[in-house]
Amino acid sequence: IMQHAKNVSLVQETNTTTRLINTVRAIPAPPSGWSLNDDLIMPWFATLETAQSLRRTVLNTLFPTRPNSHCNDENSPRLGVLDRLGSRHLMNYQDIVTHLQVLTSTPVVYATFENASFQRQVDFFSSIDILVSPHGAQLTGVLFMPRCGSVLELLPRYYHLHYFFGSLTANANLTHAYIYLSDGDVEEDMKNVSSLASRKKARSAQLCPPVSSIVSGVETLIGKWKSCCANIGV
Repeated sequence: IMQHAKNVSLVQETNTTTRLINTVRAIPAPPSGWSLNDDLIMPWFATLETAQSLRRTVLNTLFPTRPNSHCNDENSPRLGVLDRLGSRHLMNYQDIVTHLQVLTSTPVVYATFENASFQRQVDFFSSIDILVSPHGAQLTGVLFMPRCGSVLELLPRYYHLHYFFGSLTANANLTHAYIYLSDGDVEEDMKNVSSLASRKKARSAQLCPPVSSIVSGVETLIGKWKSCCANIGV
C-alpha cells in the first residue's frame, strides 16, 4: 500500500489554549505542570523541568561539548529526515531531501534507526533543529533535540494520532506540526479503523507525501526557529 494525497494542508499555527485543534500540536502548560483539560493531551513528564533535566543529563554524559542550540550557525537551521525501512517508509525521500536542501546552507541529514544504538539516536536528534519524519517509535527521542527545535510528523491515512508524539514534542518544549496524508474528512476516515486489524493495515502503509507541502511546512518551522533564536538573545 502506498499513500499519496494531492491536496494536503498543514496547519502551521497553534492556538493559545490547552486544547488540541485541527492539525495542531499539544500545547505545554506552564512549568508548574501539564494541563489535562483535553483528554488527548498526554503527560510524558511530570514537569518541563523534569524533561530538561533528563535531556541535560544524557547529553552531558554522551556529548558534553554539544551546544544547547544552533542559533548562531549563520542563521541556518540543521534539517533532518528520519525515515523507516519497514512500514511508513517515505518512498520519495530523495526528492524530499533534495528540495529541503534549498532551504538551508548545511547538509540535510537523512537517517533510519534500524539497529541504531541509543547513543547513535541521541547523536542524531541533538544535531537536528527541524525534523521531518513519519509517525512511529523512531520519534521517541525528540526530547534530545536542540533548543528551538521542531518536528513535522507525517501521518498515514486512517491513522490520525497527532496527539501522541505531538504531546511528547510539546512536553519537551519543542514545536510540533503534522501533515495528515488524506484528501478525505478526518472523522470519516477514522470510522474505518475501529478494529485492530484495520489499524494494523493503516500503520503498514508506504508513504509518498507531497513534497511541496513538506517544503511549505518546513519553511514555516524555519521562521519559528529564527523567532525562537531571536527571543533567547542569539
